[in-house]
Amino acid sequence: MSEVENTAEECVKKKKKMDTAISTGYSLPPFDPTSPVGMEFLTPKTGFFCKVCNRFFNGTKEAEINHCKTLKHYESLQVGNMHTHIPVVVSW
Repeated sequence: MSEVENTAEECVKKKKKMDTAISTGYSLPPFDPTSPVGMEFLTPKTGFFCKVCNRFFNGTKEAEINHCKTLKHYESLQVGNMHTHIPVVVSW
């Protein structure tokens, strides 16, 4: 499994954990501005998220550009354009 797929899988697991905590009545202590609560719901993010492919990519601008050159991304754009009228921007 690639690092990108690993990260996406971790995001899904964390979302499930958060949904479970909230739906099971996550109990909060009385508010205290000196005591942080809910730290487990914070996730640092550095990278790019492709709204078309629903994938998150760690790394550089090069990773973003390489993703936008893949057949999967291209096919996702084609499917997306059949359902919406979002203009596709091509940059060279």
